[in-house]
Parts: sequence; structure tokens; C-alpha cells
Amino acid sequence: MSLPDTYGAQETKVYYVAESSYGVLPTSPAMLGINVEEHDPSIDPGLLKIYGVGSRDLQALYAGIRKVKLKLKHIPSPLSPITLLQYTAKTDAVLNADVDLVGQNASAGTALISGATYGNYPGGIPFYDPPVQLGTASGGSLSSFTDCTDWQFEIKNNLLPVPVIQSAGTASLLHKFLRERNRELSGTVTLEFQSPWALTALLANQQFSLNFLLSGGHQALFTYCMWEEFPPATKVKDLVSVKLKWIAETVAIT
Repeated sequence: MSLPDTYGAQETKVYYVAESSYGVLPTSPAMLGINVEEHDPSIDPGLLKIYGVGSRDLQALYAGIRKVKLKLKHIPSPLSPITLLQYTAKTDAVLNADVDLVGQNASAGTALISGATYGNYPGGIPFYDPPVQLGTASGGSLSSFTDCTDWQFEIKNNLLPVPVIQSAGTASLLHKFLRERNRELSGTVTLEFQSPWALTALLANQQFSLNFLLSGGHQALFTYCMWEEFPPATKVKDLVSVKLKWIAETVAIT
């Protein structure tokens, strides 16, 4: 009995390289591998559908602006934890990242990129390796956030694709520019309710900083933060836990 020639998940690998010029693949790029658990590519041709009176069917169908998106869920490597910059940590787990990407265009191929090299960053970061520090608004006097059980932060760049009218029928290209708009920095920390310091800080509108220590000497320091919500969830037979939402003004990832 013959089997169809299909692909398994073990045959899939995701690599990336930074562009020096937008939309231009570097020559002989040094591609870096990402430990991806899930990847969800999407290509929408943005078809233009022309209807008209006198018929139930389409009168014409044109290719519109192509929209290329990619969602990744991956485990950052301890050798390069700041490769992609949205993280979630849970106790008793490894650090993982969810990333939404917008592409200018997409192409299909049957061979690797000419002259490229492919390196892999193995392994993951266990939950006990990315601790959190709490400090003053500007990022000073950092001390261990010892009652934190898990954390998450999110960086929204609010990118805006800018399509332009092009010649020679190349309107399918998504955009010539990809502009950054107002950035949103937010997240949550969950802690066991050992003392009312967080409630006191929220009521006093006190600013603070949060520093997420990553492996390899890297860190994500959010400064001039404020608590946004204080919901102490309480259930019979459980300890009182608090999931604190916060918003930051700036971030430095090093």
C-alpha cells in the first residue's frame, strides 16, 4: 500500500534574519533558528470582487493588496533569550513567547536561500531562571519580587502598513512602508497576597519599575509603571492571590 507524500511537523523549521533595508533579504544571510512550538502563516490575496446588476454572479475578479501575516509560539533559548520580545512565564513551566508578525510579501521556493548559513539555539529557559525585580520609577533600587508566582509582559508596536499605488500591475505588494505608531507596554504579575503593599501603592498612584531577568545576562526593564487593576481573587480552601495589571511608559531590553 502506497502512502501519500505528506509532511510531518518534525520536518518544519523556522529561521529568521534581520533586514538592514526594509523588504530586502541580506546577501548570504546568517539565519537563526527559533524553537517554535506552533506557527500559523496566513496569506490573504485581498481579492477585489466586482458585482453588477442583471446577474447573480461576479462580473470580474481582481487580485488586490496581498496581506501576509505570521503567528509564532516558541520557546526562547537561554543562549539568545531576547531574539523575539513577547514573553510569558508560568511557574512549573518554561519561558515561552507569542509573536505576531506582519510581512511585506511572500514567495514560494523549493531550495534554501543561496549562500545562507543556518544556526540553531537549542534548549529553553525554566521558570526559575527568569525572576522579577521591583524598583523605583526610574529603575533604581531593584530588589527581588519574592511573592510573584508568574508574570507576563506584552509589547504592542501598533504597526501600520502603508500601501502605495505602483506601476506595472504590482499592486499585490502589501505595502512600501511599515510605520511604527504609539507603542503600548503592559503586562500582569500574579502574587500570593502576603502583604497589602501593592494595594497601598495603587491607591497612592505610586510609580515603580519592573525588571524581568532573562538568561545569559539579558533583561527587560520597564520603567515608570503604574498598577492598573487590583483584583484579589479569593476562593474557599485556597490562598488569596492577586493578579496585578500594570502599564509602563518605557522599556529597555538589553
